[in-house]
Amino acid sequence: MLKTTRMKAIVAAALAVLALLTLSMRITADEPGTDTATAVKAETLEDAKYSWARDDIGALADQGAVIGYPDGTFKPNQPITRAEFAAMLSRALGLEAGESAEDLLYTDVKDHWAEGYIASLSDNQLLSFADGESFEPDKHMIRSEVVGAIMKVIPVDEKFGNLLEEVDSSFVDVTSEDELFRQVEAAERLGIIPIHFGTAFGPNRTATRAEAAAMVRRLTSLDVIEGVITSADPEGAIVVATEGNPESKLNVSSGTLTVRNGIAARSNALKEGDMVYVVASGSDAKFVHSIGELTQEDLVARAASAVKGLLTEEEIAALIRGDFDTVEQQLAPKVKERLIDQGLSDEEADALLSRNWDSIPALLQERAVSSVSKQLGVPPELIVDTVKQKWDSVRSFAEQKLTEYVIAALAGTGALDKGSNTGSSAGA
Repeated sequence: MLKTTRMKAIVAAALAVLALLTLSMRITADEPGTDTATAVKAETLEDAKYSWARDDIGALADQGAVIGYPDGTFKPNQPITRAEFAAMLSRALGLEAGESAEDLLYTDVKDHWAEGYIASLSDNQLLSFADGESFEPDKHMIRSEVVGAIMKVIPVDEKFGNLLEEVDSSFVDVTSEDELFRQVEAAERLGIIPIHFGTAFGPNRTATRAEAAAMVRRLTSLDVIEGVITSADPEGAIVVATEGNPESKLNVSSGTLTVRNGIAARSNALKEGDMVYVVASGSDAKFVHSIGELTQEDLVARAASAVKGLLTEEEIAALIRGDFDTVEQQLAPKVKERLIDQGLSDEEADALLSRNWDSIPALLQERAVSSVSKQLGVPPELIVDTVKQKWDSVRSFAEQKLTEYVIAALAGTGALDKGSNTGSSAGA
């Protein structure tokens, strides 16, 4: 009896060992080198402890967004594949994995271990890096693809696109002409891009698993708040009420990219009653998109945009109030510079700005007919009058066109370069 019992125990143990070996072999064979073992705690990923991204990896591991390899490692310095990234991002965002990819256009993900994650990202339009018939699940991802997919979560183009095109580039190898410039700049300003990238983003460099984990985790740590401003103080602090949630108190500083009614705005321009979309890190607002009642400040901002920075907002506000005396001295040098850029001499610009009509004829005599006609855009007949010393017609023309020149100079339309041959001289 004892012998029989011992034999049963030996057989049972052998079967158990065989079952474990079979399970291990099945996991390794079905999902070689993938991120698909049973969910683990961060402390079991031994090699992640020594990575610069250990906190980000640990946070994702604790929530089950990253899992690790069957041998208990994370391999932070290893390139991340498209399948691994799809699984990581899908889990981190809490997206429900699809059952299959039958509705996908991709021909190479059927029965792949990451099929459901790929399907969930596709359903949520987060696969900007795979736009063909093949997904290539085992292909290594590059940094620009990782950032492009991550920033699809936030409507950067819709809310902040045009303004981001006007900011200075944070990286020497990504300019405003690059397709992903706005997404990269938004990611940098939101603190998503790791600091070790330095001044070069390296858009075509292969992304490591540590880099991908860091960027995914930092994205998910941001708060997106949509609601109505119930309180706004002059220092920039706002309180936002959202449906079904407690009010959020947020700090809006000079470093916050703030848009109000479609125009870049100051941090204290937000008003009570504004509808807002806020991306925040803790209590600090990083991006604010606001729509509210049109104010004089909005008009000033729009005017400043129209004259392309030639005038300050304070100068424009004074002009809107009709306070010309206040800004005359400030405006004069700028208008003069613009007139000179358009081809006038220093003396001619001074004469126009001071409305010194008596000096204009003498100045015009110094120019040859062709030079004057080309650079000032005046009718040839007027040049003839000048040569013939018909100063009355020259004076009449100067008085008539002064406002046109000044407005063209302010707006920077280049009207003085185009010429105006449609008018006729008073002495013709």
